[in-house]
Amino acid sequence: MARVLTLQRHAMISFGPQAALSSATPKDKNNPELRIHLLRHGESEWQVGASRHYDSRLTPRGRQQARYLADRVHAFSSNLEACSIFSSPLKRSLETIEVLGRPFAVLDSLREAPGDLKACLPSFEGPNHHQPDAQASSQYQAFHSVIVGLLDQLIDEARSAEGADLFVFTHGGTIKTLLRVIHGTSAVCYRIDNCSWTTIAWYQNRWHVECLNDVSHLPQHLRS
Repeated sequence: MARVLTLQRHAMISFGPQAALSSATPKDKNNPELRIHLLRHGESEWQVGASRHYDSRLTPRGRQQARYLADRVHAFSSNLEACSIFSSPLKRSLETIEVLGRPFAVLDSLREAPGDLKACLPSFEGPNHHQPDAQASSQYQAFHSVIVGLLDQLIDEARSAEGADLFVFTHGGTIKTLLRVIHGTSAVCYRIDNCSWTTIAWYQNRWHVECLNDVSHLPQHLRS
């Protein structure tokens, strides 16, 4: 059973020694202040051209991917009942999370960005011309602001979970933008495959990317 939560907009978060998450005694990787697992949905009909609808269902391969991802989540956490689990409201994310068989909340702010994000990001003539402070388009900045608020809300949810992990089922563009927010730059991109696993955690007064686009739980023929 899903419950729907409404995102409240928040101000920009500061990351670093003075951030709100900092504590007098920094926690280590074995006992972080919070840990968030970002899980992309399985392959959708829209991705493979089988549907014109952007909010489409999973393909047969996508449903297989979702089963392998659910098995890994269950194997990862011995106390999944204590964890908070969230999903985007789009069909491909809901179908992926439903395989898990656990209660979850729907966050509208976890939905995928409208349009082609890649076309909105800064680009450069070559790697030696890269400028981390280069600005993305205004269309992307609007989505980026939503993701800043989303991260703020996930931080609040993680704190209320009293140390339990958060599992977040969402989309490639959402995960990439969350990573850009914690890295403080829009001038970078990431590979996020279907049903991949990415983990961010806060300890020692900074963000850590503990896992990025891990698909080791998927057989080779199911990776996409």
